[in-house]
Amino acid sequence: MYHHTLQCSEVWSGYHAIENSVLSRGMRAWIWSTPYQGDSEGGDVHYLSLCSGGIVTRVALADVCGHGSAVGAISEKLCNLLRRFMNAKKQHRVVGVINREFTQVTKDFRFATAVLVTYEHHRKRLQFSNAGHPPPLFLGRDSARWVFMESAESLASADSNEADDGASNLPFGIDEDAQYDTHLQAIAAGDRLILYTDAFMEAHCSEGEMLGADGFLAMAQSLTDEHPDQTCELFGRTLLDRFRDRFGATGDDDQTLIVIDFGKGRGGPSVGERLAGYGRFIKSRWT
Repeated sequence: MYHHTLQCSEVWSGYHAIENSVLSRGMRAWIWSTPYQGDSEGGDVHYLSLCSGGIVTRVALADVCGHGSAVGAISEKLCNLLRRFMNAKKQHRVVGVINREFTQVTKDFRFATAVLVTYEHHRKRLQFSNAGHPPPLFLGRDSARWVFMESAESLASADSNEADDGASNLPFGIDEDAQYDTHLQAIAAGDRLILYTDAFMEAHCSEGEMLGADGFLAMAQSLTDEHPDQTCELFGRTLLDRFRDRFGATGDDDQTLIVIDFGKGRGGPSVGERLAGYGRFIKSRWT
């Protein structure tokens, strides 16, 4: 497994098979992804970036309609759109612009579900937006209970969108005028987050029963009850092994799983790294 530390103004993304551990400011993530039937590329897009000041980390997971190499070109377009907004602060506007431009560049009526989270280390809070994607799972350090992030009591609307009568929080590519909500989640050291694609909740066992989002949450809770102190890498790998033991090693879709631990990441950047980061950011705006 490859270990990587994000640098200021660095974007780390892809839509290929991967198992990596990534450090960013105040957080550590484990990412595992495999395209359908072992293809070289697929429709699951993962994205992580650290802003030029070394404070804000953005993580996105998207699932383009379809699977395998047939949707690789669309996945690349979505990756490029995400890269453009590494330093943007207003998340609901970022999601709205990505949706609008994705809708315009996908002429074959492809759509993509996506979840976008932004960790503001200096404020110890998480911004969260969902474009028709399976709800993330959140584990609070003190409660030790997994909940759907959409239903967590501490979740509150933030940066409300301008008044609009149109549809909201739709997958990208359906309505270019769709509006997107942003919510806030307070973060403490020891909190954990899981992002995943629908291949996990739509898996069927040999008896034909579908796991569902509730079943996947229960699987994560059972593992946490048994092994409360596992690192995100070990937790993610064990959760994946349990899933495969029950539903098989290969599925009917691309599969991606991201586990994030807060409070265990890299430290603050040096002055030299920040200056280099600003240089990379300026260069990226002209290339």
